[in-house]
Amino acid sequence: MKTYIIKKVWFIVLFVALSVSWIYPQMPFTNMFSPNDIWLWKPYLTPSKWGFEAAYEHAFDSRAYQYATDEMGNSNCFRKRGDVLQLFEDRQDLLAALKGDAFAAARTQLAQRYNLSGDDGTYGWFIPKANIHIDQLLVSGRWCINGAFSLVASLPIVSYKLSDVAWFKAPGNHADGFDASLNDDFVRDVAAVGGCNFFDYSASGVGDATVQLCWAKSFPQAREILTNVSLNARLGILLPTGKKEDSKALFAPGLGYGGGLGVPGGMQLRMQFGRYMHAGLDVDLLYCFGSSQVRKIKTDRSQTTLTLLDARSTYQDPGLWQKFTLFVEGARFCKGLLVRLGYQYLKQSESRMYVDGLYTDPTLINMREDLDLWTVHSLMGMAAYDVIFDTVSFRLGVTAKWGFNGQRVIACDTVAVQFGYDF
Repeated sequence: MKTYIIKKVWFIVLFVALSVSWIYPQMPFTNMFSPNDIWLWKPYLTPSKWGFEAAYEHAFDSRAYQYATDEMGNSNCFRKRGDVLQLFEDRQDLLAALKGDAFAAARTQLAQRYNLSGDDGTYGWFIPKANIHIDQLLVSGRWCINGAFSLVASLPIVSYKLSDVAWFKAPGNHADGFDASLNDDFVRDVAAVGGCNFFDYSASGVGDATVQLCWAKSFPQAREILTNVSLNARLGILLPTGKKEDSKALFAPGLGYGGGLGVPGGMQLRMQFGRYMHAGLDVDLLYCFGSSQVRKIKTDRSQTTLTLLDARSTYQDPGLWQKFTLFVEGARFCKGLLVRLGYQYLKQSESRMYVDGLYTDPTLINMREDLDLWTVHSLMGMAAYDVIFDTVSFRLGVTAKWGFNGQRVIACDTVAVQFGYDF
């Protein structure tokens, strides 16, 4: 009896610890999983009170997709693909980064040091290339309050690394006398003017904490083909506990959603056909309130997104996050085997930025490419096996994700190993 009580208290303490720090660590501008993805959740397969899942996801390949237009200026669905640091622009303009009264003296000194007199507007054109590494561990806990309602919590640990950053002269750069061996020195000197780092970067930690209440109900159908319809609805609160954007790094979008409170919600429709086949649609939405923090700003129209040097206190109103997942699966057609295929579309709408306490041109401030909407398309596949006893069940599974299109995004190819347990 004493052992049972200790065990129950331990699980309650563990669940409460997870509940106050449900993490919602979807990194901006990527298609990595977030813990609220129903795709990763293990359903209750026994009359259990508790459920726990863990998933480790590794991005083994990635590429960037830019916003693209056709010859008529209309949005082109066949996006331009490039290196991971070309998600916003083909090239970065390092000399344009120095435009403005605050950097006039530094611009003159650099022009003399690197013999850049006679600049025709192309001498600062460079292309950054790099490798990006993202890994995350998602640990989730669920408490079944009754037959319809449950409380879900998750704690991820995220590791992000930008490595092997190298700078190359861009096509069209007319600085013929510029020694290529001085590329890195020139980049470092430009970055130093703003106290920035335009080379390797790494960060790790947790994202934004969330708690969600979930409702689920099944509606059996007395039909030959459609045998059951299940509905799931979720609503919660997001707390800004994640690491924020680093305004001094080349590309460090942070591990959370921009620093403001948020309201995540979603719903799922799942249909069962016959005994083994399921298909459905899942919708996730996240509304975040605005937040104030130090961010990079544009001071000239010719400046490019990654190499901005001026950082000031700003207020940013983020756009609505939307995620749609279509799936079809065969469940337990061979004992405990489950096979699932799916398509996922993720979008964040346009964000708006305001500079605190200073008169600035709002049009110029909001010309940053990373404030515009971004999207990503992914295909997913999962194979899992469930072991079911009277009151306990286990799941072991593997998921693969392929990011194949989007705009202003780094599409990652990932593999995730999942383990689930309910009792």
